[in-house]
Amino acid sequence: VHCDLALAYLDSGRYENALKQLEKAEDLAADGHLEEDILEVRGRIDAGFSSTLTRASNEAPTSPHGVFAHLSSCVGISGLVIADAGSGEDACVVEAFGLKSAEAANLVKRVVAGRSLPVFLSDVSAVWGEAGVPGVRALLALPFRDPGVSGVVILTWDGQGAIGPRAGAACIVRADYECRRLLPALRATLAREEDLRIPICLCGMVSADPGMKQTLCSLPRVSEGRASVLITGETGTGKELVARAIHALSDRSDRPFVAQNCAALPEHLLESELFGHRSGAFTGARGEKRGLLEAASGGVFFLDEVADVSPVIQAKMLRAIEAGEIRRLGDTASRQVDVRFLSATNKRLDEEVAQGRMREDLFYRLNVVSVSLPPLRERCADIGLLARLFLKRFSTSLGKSITVIEDDAMNALLGYDWPGNVRQLENEIERAVTLTRSKEPVTRDVLSACIAGLGERAGRATLRSEVRNVERRRILSALRRHDWNKTRAARALGDISRPALIAKMKKLGIPLKPER
Repeated sequence: VHCDLALAYLDSGRYENALKQLEKAEDLAADGHLEEDILEVRGRIDAGFSSTLTRASNEAPTSPHGVFAHLSSCVGISGLVIADAGSGEDACVVEAFGLKSAEAANLVKRVVAGRSLPVFLSDVSAVWGEAGVPGVRALLALPFRDPGVSGVVILTWDGQGAIGPRAGAACIVRADYECRRLLPALRATLAREEDLRIPICLCGMVSADPGMKQTLCSLPRVSEGRASVLITGETGTGKELVARAIHALSDRSDRPFVAQNCAALPEHLLESELFGHRSGAFTGARGEKRGLLEAASGGVFFLDEVADVSPVIQAKMLRAIEAGEIRRLGDTASRQVDVRFLSATNKRLDEEVAQGRMREDLFYRLNVVSVSLPPLRERCADIGLLARLFLKRFSTSLGKSITVIEDDAMNALLGYDWPGNVRQLENEIERAVTLTRSKEPVTRDVLSACIAGLGERAGRATLRSEVRNVERRRILSALRRHDWNKTRAARALGDISRPALIAKMKKLGIPLKPER
């Protein structure tokens, strides 16, 4: 029986229990008829333990799930929690395995706030009583720190294996060793979480939003070659800034960058601006004029609001893109131009093609590479960041010393859906700085009525945006009331767990830590 139990423990990776059962079998084997069976079992235990040691030395899992699987096999853990230690009370679960989200959050709160680390508890219920975590009999908590990263890893056992009130010291030492050996994978998990909150700056554009950061990071690759680029996004999202960034990052950066808003001129004037004209080509055409496409030769030409170009000009633009040829108004000879075309629109060009307002062949020529810019309401992490940058810029330009936006005013900015996007936010901060006295904070009173909540935007708000704004305001209010303690804020909100609150904060662009 003891030999069978030893083999059962061996199969589950509980080598210490297997050896204990083998020792009992040896004590009970008064005669020699079991000696051969005992030797066979001991050989299998030794081989299995040696194999585990070899894997521990040579195979280092690189993912949190791999770490959990490895520690489950070699030290019999039932749960693994990786947490951002924060300032202690503000500790945040990053990954949890073998435990429910609420259980992991409760465990982290008790371990990080209650004791200095590292700590081993052989019987959690004896220490925490009924307030302990269900299903957790014992735990080992270890801290780890790197520049910019402060974390804690917690191993839990359910009491079904070797770990319990009489836990073997060798197993605990092994667990400590394995955790420290696998710290690179644990650090990487926290570092990825931290990276999501670090803003980046490229060619004057700043963002902390993951999607926008990915777009900005793609621009160096987009800038290579001479393929046409179509930049899409709502008004005020920064399409021209992206175009200028592509030009600045390209090998044409020392050549001209010429821009033209296609909606700003009627058809006959736009055609003359783009392609030029000969003297007498039309009434008032005195002397020859070189068009903007000729002026941009060798460099980059940016067509803003390209969806507003007339069919006549679309045909000429297609010729310029395909063959690099243009013809001035009233001229009979073509001229060669070497231009990279960038274009932008706030409309859906595929719908314009379907409605017959845009040539399909021109659409495909313009849309070789596409860059899509999200609206500011979907980049909520950027609202506070950009507001503070604009505050510093306009305070300096107006000779004022204004450095603070009050919490109430910032809540109003975060709760607005910004139909005019970044341009509207920039104008709003300029207005606020203009109306604020030097050395005083920006208050809600100096914001526009629609943003401060003193008036309603008739017909503009959608049900989805209103629900989103209500959620953001309630969560921000709860966080500020409880000094950004997410556990207490989640409890105050009533029907949400801490992990669910953190996920909701990320979705709504609310920073995980208070911004200073």
